[in-house]
Amino acid sequence: VVITFKKEKQRNFLSEAERLKRLTVALKKFGNGMCFEYILQPRHNGLELWTQKKEIERITENLQNCALQSFLDDNTDFSYAIGYGIGKDLYQAQINAINANKEAAMRIETSSCLIDGNGIQIMMNKNNVRMVIDRNYSVTTRLMAQNSGLSPLTLEKIRAVMGQSSDRRITSGELARKLIVSRRAANIYLSALLKAHYAEVIGEQATEHRGRKEKIYIIKIA
Repeated sequence: VVITFKKEKQRNFLSEAERLKRLTVALKKFGNGMCFEYILQPRHNGLELWTQKKEIERITENLQNCALQSFLDDNTDFSYAIGYGIGKDLYQAQINAINANKEAAMRIETSSCLIDGNGIQIMMNKNNVRMVIDRNYSVTTRLMAQNSGLSPLTLEKIRAVMGQSSDRRITSGELARKLIVSRRAANIYLSALLKAHYAEVIGEQATEHRGRKEKIYIIKIA
């Protein structure tokens, strides 16, 4: 498990040493409460926690919800990202945890991500919302990535979001909210899809800002 710190607002600034100290205390408290064996190791901007696969499954309630995230939310006062890695050996597990941590760190709110030994990525957040993505990209996905300029992973995330929609319609605000990214990032994704003819503007709708409207897109990702 790789846990790294996110950038702090200046008014809540804590030094990395102080955050590391508080995180270590919180993790030891969590480990004692959950009664599982683990090894803690320092790393740049955070900590690594080594444990067995069965303990990861228990911490995440069988990959459904991140109990560690809920605990840290209640016992720390800084932002962080959690990446879980499961692999066929220690090297694969560590690489998967690092990549999962990068995915969690990209989100605008605290979240956790897990990548298993089969390339399945599971995003979890404090609202118990899961997003399951297969990182074994198909030829079609790779071709769409080349045409749009978006990464295969980004396309799979958008596909997962649209899979929850019956009419495949979405606005940039809705996409940002569901991917837990900034509105700017969502607009970049939609513009790229539009340019590559994988999306179409079909109308507009009013926003909460008086006089402003946002475009409604239909996404053409199978």
